[in-house]
Amino acid sequence: MSAESRDRRSIARAIMSVASTVQWENTSAYLKRHGAEHAYEGELLDELVLQEDFLLHANAENLLPMLWHVRGARSQLAATAYRTSATAHASAGDLRDRHEILRRDQIRVKMERPSVSEPDQLWNPRWVLGQGITSSLAGTLTGHTRRIEDIAFGLLDRRPVALTASWDQTGRIWDLATGDQLGPSLTGHTDQLTAVKFGHLRGIPIALTASLDGTARVWDLQTSRQIRVLSGHVGAVHSIAFGDIEGAPIAVTGGWDQTVRVWDLIADRESRVLRGHTGTVRGVAFGTVDRVPVALSAAWDGTLRVWNLLDGSQTNEFDGRNGLLNTVAFGKVDGTALAVTGGMNGPVLVWNLQEGTATDLLGEPVAPGAFTGLGGGNVVSVALGYLGDAPAVIIADDTNTATVWNLQARRRENVLTGHTNYVTAVALGNSGGQSIALTGSVDQSARIWDLTGDGRPRRETSGHSGPVESIALGLLRDRPVALTIAREPNALMWDLHSGTRIGPPLTGHAKDLTAVAFGRLHDGPAAVTTARDGTARVWDLNSWKQIGTLAGYTGTVNAVAFTRFGDRPVAAIVSGAGTASYWDLTVQAPARGGPSSARAFAPLSAARTDLCGVGRASDTGDSRPGAGDASDGSGSSDGNVGDDLRRLVTAVAFDRRGRNPIAVSAMNDGQVHTWSLRGETISGTFLDQTGPLSALALGTIGEEPVAIGAGSGGVALVWSLASRSRRGSPIRGHTDEVTAVALGAVDGKPIAVTGSRDETIRVWDLTYPEHALIRTILLPAPCRAVAVSAEGAIVAAAGDEVLMYDHTGR
Repeated sequence: MSAESRDRRSIARAIMSVASTVQWENTSAYLKRHGAEHAYEGELLDELVLQEDFLLHANAENLLPMLWHVRGARSQLAATAYRTSATAHASAGDLRDRHEILRRDQIRVKMERPSVSEPDQLWNPRWVLGQGITSSLAGTLTGHTRRIEDIAFGLLDRRPVALTASWDQTGRIWDLATGDQLGPSLTGHTDQLTAVKFGHLRGIPIALTASLDGTARVWDLQTSRQIRVLSGHVGAVHSIAFGDIEGAPIAVTGGWDQTVRVWDLIADRESRVLRGHTGTVRGVAFGTVDRVPVALSAAWDGTLRVWNLLDGSQTNEFDGRNGLLNTVAFGKVDGTALAVTGGMNGPVLVWNLQEGTATDLLGEPVAPGAFTGLGGGNVVSVALGYLGDAPAVIIADDTNTATVWNLQARRRENVLTGHTNYVTAVALGNSGGQSIALTGSVDQSARIWDLTGDGRPRRETSGHSGPVESIALGLLRDRPVALTIAREPNALMWDLHSGTRIGPPLTGHAKDLTAVAFGRLHDGPAAVTTARDGTARVWDLNSWKQIGTLAGYTGTVNAVAFTRFGDRPVAAIVSGAGTASYWDLTVQAPARGGPSSARAFAPLSAARTDLCGVGRASDTGDSRPGAGDASDGSGSSDGNVGDDLRRLVTAVAFDRRGRNPIAVSAMNDGQVHTWSLRGETISGTFLDQTGPLSALALGTIGEEPVAIGAGSGGVALVWSLASRSRRGSPIRGHTDEVTAVALGAVDGKPIAVTGSRDETIRVWDLTYPEHALIRTILLPAPCRAVAVSAEGAIVAAAGDEVLMYDHTGR
C-alpha cells in the first residue's frame, strides 16, 4: 500500500472513530456530506455503510453515487434498502419518517442485523413477507414529478446512459455509473410524454420523444437542445422508434390517428404515411427481415403489422391472439428476426417474422384464436436484449414488478421487485460488461437492475406472488397465527411472532381467492375461504385438509365471516349477486335455506342483483374484548376496480345482549344493517354518511359492541351497535380512500387502525370521543388489508407484501 493510500485510510478510520464516539446524529455537517467519499478513498466504504445509523444521517446527494462501490454481501443489502426509498432520503424530509422507512426497508431486504437502530416509537416492524425487494437492485433514479412512461438505454460519450420520458412533460438523461442526471431536462413538449428512444444523427447522439401534444421531437443529447419537431399526426403520438434506410437515419411513429409515419431526420420531413390499422397504434419498432428494413406496429385493433420501408407496403399482418396490443419489440436470435408483443387481456407472444408463427414464452405454439394466460394481463411494455450471451425479454404487466425471461432456455429468470407502484416501462442493456435492466414506474422513479451472474433471482422469495387481499388472525394450538390470501388460488399461514410459514398452502379453489375467515369447529381451529370459482371451502387447520365445500353460488363469492351460534359454528357467505346466506358448518347445509332462498338474509337478497360486492371481511375467531375483525374492500371481484356501485362488505360479531351473534352488512349504497342469525332485522340503516363503504370491522369498546366503517372520502366512522348511532367524531387524516379498518385494544385502551391508498396506516385512540391519532405508519405501497392481534400487533398488506408491526409499549 502506498503512502497516499495509507493516509486516505487513516483519514477514513479517524472519521469512523469520531462518529462511533459521538454517534452520527451529532457529527458535523461536513462528515455527513463527505464521509462516504473519504471512506471510499480509504477503502473502508463497506465498513462505513454498516456503521450504526450512518445511512440515516448521511447526505443523500453525496451518498447515492458512492453506494455503487460497495462490495460486501451485507453492505450491498444495506445499499439496496437505501436505494429503494431514495426519493424519501433525497428529499431530506422528516428524520423520524426516514428512520422508520430505512429500518423497514432493511427488514424487507432480509438484513439479519439491520444497521439502523430501532426507532423510539410505539409500533416497529418485526418482519416482512412477500416478494419484497430484489437484491439485484443497483440504483434508483429520482427527479421526475409524475409517472415515468418510457425508458431507453443508450451511450453518450461512451458512457452508458438511461433516457426517461415522463408525464411531467420532460425527458431526462441519466449516467448509469453514478445515477446522476446529466445536463438539463429535455423541455418543450406541451403535454405528457409517451415514449423515448436513443439514436444518432450525423454523428451526434440524439433522443427521440413522443407526446400527447401530437408531436415527436428530436434532441441533441450533448446540449439537451431540441433540434427537430416532427408534426403530422392528428392527435396523440403514442410510440416512437429509431432506425435507418440505407444509412439514412429515420424515425417511425405511431399514434391515435391509426397511422404509422416515417420521418427523414436528415431532410426533417415526413416521408411516408402507412395506413391500414383500424385502432390506435400503441407500439412501433424498427428492424430488418431478410435484409429489408421494416417497421413493426402494434395496435388496439389487435394486430401486429410489418411494413416494408423501401416501398411502404404492408408485408404481413398477424392476429394478436385475443388481445388489444400495447407494445412491440424487435430483435434477432441466431439470425432469426423476432418480434415480441403484449397487450390487454392477451398473452405475451414471440413471433418468428420469417415464418409467421407465434409461440408463448415457454416456446409452445399459439394458434390464432387460442389463449394462454402466460404473461397475460395488461402488458404495457416489453423489450428485447441479452442476459450474457442468451437472448432475453423483459415484461411489465401493470404490477409493481418486471419479469425477465431467457428466450434461449425458455424460462423465467428473474422477477424484479422494489417499485412501490405499477411498472410502466422496461429496457435491457449493458453497462461495463454487465447485463442490466431498466424500469420506470408510476412511483416516479426509474430503477437499474444488475442481471449478471447466472441470471437467477438474487433472493429467494417467500409468500404470495400477487397483491395480498385479506388477512385473518387466530390461534393454532395457542400459537398466534395469520392467514393471508392474494390474487391466487391459495391461502397461506404464518407464525405471527417469527413470520415463518406454517404448514402447506390451503389449495383447492379453481380461481383466485377473495376472502378468508378464521374460527373453530368442534374439534379444533378451522378456516373458511371464498373465491371467484363460486364456492366457499372449509379447512381443518390441524390436518391442513379441506373438509367441506359450500357451493351453489353463481360467479364470485366475495366475503365471509365466521362465528358460533350457540354450540354451532356458522359462516356467513356473501355472493357477487349481493345475496348472503348462513351455513351451519356442523352439517354443511345452509342454515336458512341456502343462497337461492329469499329467507337467507332476505334484506340483502332484495338488494339490486346487478351489484356485485367487492369488499372482504375476515373474522379473528376471537370473541374477547378488543379482538377485532379486519376487512378490506379495495379491489373489484370482477375486474371493475373503482366502480363505486360494486361494493359490499359483511362481517360478524357478538352482541353483548345475551351474547347472541349478529351480522353487520355494509351495502354498496352506503347503508349499514344488522341482522340476527335467526333472520330477523335488528335495525335498518344507521349510517350517517353518503357513498359506498369500502371497509368494515367489528369489535368492542369496553363492553359495548361497535362497528367501524370507511369509504372513498378518506374518513372512518365508529358506530355503537347497541344504540345504532355514531360514536365520537369522524376519524380524519388520510389523504386518500380508506381501504381497510380493524379494531383492537392496547394496554387496556381501545384502538382503531385504518389503512389507506395513501400508503399509510394510522392508529387511533378510541377512549375519548375525539379519537386521537396515536401513530402513523408508513407503508411501501397502498394498504389493502389490516388486522390487530390480541397482543396489539398490527399486520398489514401493502402490494404483495405482508408487514408485521410489533407493539413495543413505549
